[in-house]
Amino acid sequence: MTRFLLLLLFASTASAAPPASPGLPRPTGPRGDSFLAGLAEPTKVAKPVRPKFELDPKAAFPDTLDVVYLANSRPVRVRVTLTANGKPLGELWRAHLKKLFDAFDRDRDGSLNRFEVDNIFSPKGLSGLLGGSYYHGAGDDGKTLADLDRDGDGRVSFAEFAVSYDEAAADLVRLRSVTLDDTFDRELTAELFARLDTNGDKKLSKDELANAESLLHSLDTDENEALSAFEIRRTPMVRAGATPAVMSTERPPPAKPDTSLRLYRAGVAIDGAALVKRYDANKDGRVVKAEIALDAPAFAKLDANGDGHLTDAELDGWKNLEPDFTAAVNLAHDTAKRLAVLTPRGGKLPADCELRTGEAGRVVLRIGNQLLDLSTAAPPPGGVARRVTDQLNSAFPQDQKFVTDSSLAGPQFQFLRVVFESADANGDGKLTREEFKKYLELQEETINLALTASFGTRRPSLFQLMDDNGDNQLGIRELRTAFQRLIVLEPTGSDTVTQAALQPSASVRFGFAAFLGSDYNMPVNPFARTGARKVSGPLWFRKMDRNGDNDVSRAEFIGPREKFDELDADGDGLISAAEADTADKKLRKK
Repeated sequence: MTRFLLLLLFASTASAAPPASPGLPRPTGPRGDSFLAGLAEPTKVAKPVRPKFELDPKAAFPDTLDVVYLANSRPVRVRVTLTANGKPLGELWRAHLKKLFDAFDRDRDGSLNRFEVDNIFSPKGLSGLLGGSYYHGAGDDGKTLADLDRDGDGRVSFAEFAVSYDEAAADLVRLRSVTLDDTFDRELTAELFARLDTNGDKKLSKDELANAESLLHSLDTDENEALSAFEIRRTPMVRAGATPAVMSTERPPPAKPDTSLRLYRAGVAIDGAALVKRYDANKDGRVVKAEIALDAPAFAKLDANGDGHLTDAELDGWKNLEPDFTAAVNLAHDTAKRLAVLTPRGGKLPADCELRTGEAGRVVLRIGNQLLDLSTAAPPPGGVARRVTDQLNSAFPQDQKFVTDSSLAGPQFQFLRVVFESADANGDGKLTREEFKKYLELQEETINLALTASFGTRRPSLFQLMDDNGDNQLGIRELRTAFQRLIVLEPTGSDTVTQAALQPSASVRFGFAAFLGSDYNMPVNPFARTGARKVSGPLWFRKMDRNGDNDVSRAEFIGPREKFDELDADGDGLISAAEADTADKKLRKK
């Protein structure tokens, strides 16, 4: 009986405690009451009993995106499902919310009372965390127990807690349009094109490109039998009566936004009017098959009245067709586990498409003479721990094991003052360094959940199209084989390569939002043959391949000419990795 009276007195004191004021100690009543099991908001009128609130197990989770690329010939839609570290985003989200719930359930009774609710991250605050901002709660739109208590039992269950963040879940994957500056690319193209176009007709013939290897004689200043962009640009070519190609120091006028690449969340997609605007070549307000290269079954399904034309209303149905491709993308902290797999509808690639898969979570789809590059980025090792340590050292007095309300004087402790109640896990009025660290970890782990899809288009440079293995240099084999790789991108159908082959191509890069600033590879060269840089060949071959182009030239070969000629089976003056492997296998069999 005495204990019961003491509890009533304690609760009465807590409810009568004055509100916190800036610069004054916070009341201890609410802090203490948050640890008293069974104390709910007192009511004088009995509330109607409602069924216990449960989460809907079939509720969809926003882990799917539609990548829509309005390529020159036709639109392509890729349905991308994202996972992180091998787990579905919905599973990771639910597990993290449970961790937050348990951290704020300080009396460990499996529910939140009215004082514990005061400490949780508000839905708006959680969205801010997913956007990379620390949560402090000041001026927040935090919800009360009455807002969260859906079944009216005076407590907040985990189901009620989790569903309150449904809107915040939409911010788990953020879409980010990127404007890519191609000033250097255009200047590099102009210089390289001028050097290859020996007759000055603004076309590159088969003979002119076959002679590309000769550029090594004058431009290969480091004598590694490969050309870098720097070597090509370092000594601009000067023609009689021509203006030298020099690096521009002026910023070009801002380009018009390119809307050919678009990302949509599941359930939202491009409308038919946008498709008509993109593909209606004769501007008659409708699209015929010659204007939009959809496959025959898809065109027929959309052409509701069978008149051979697609109106914007009919093309509205395109977003409801089965996607052209499905992609499974796994973002992982371990680089080796990053993954991007692209699967065509029905398992068969369209005639005008080519699929190139590579390492480190990258896949490239060629659509006619354009490319769509899907790639992934990994956060730096130990990124979360490092951010927590940095914030801890900057916010918490390094010479103290704990702080109290009254000891936090000065503007440098503003963040500590604001989060004191929420971070003081045991409610004893002392915020220890360890308690504050764990509170920061809750925030950092929330920040680290957020993913981003960065997307943009870029017109490739001629250098990029020739750089088949993506190593940022043009080796002998790349120079020799440039024509057959470039001519397939030429839209004019002629037997020469013009700058029309340099059509805008698209990049989508998936990564962890918190470490976007440390990812300097957006975009990586999307025009290279992915995976070609993989080191291969026997050890002796790799050691001789000084420029890393996966070929050993006569100059790189350490040995007599007779042995080189023996290993160079096709007599092209280069020992390839395949030729080296073949020779090595023959040697081992002897």
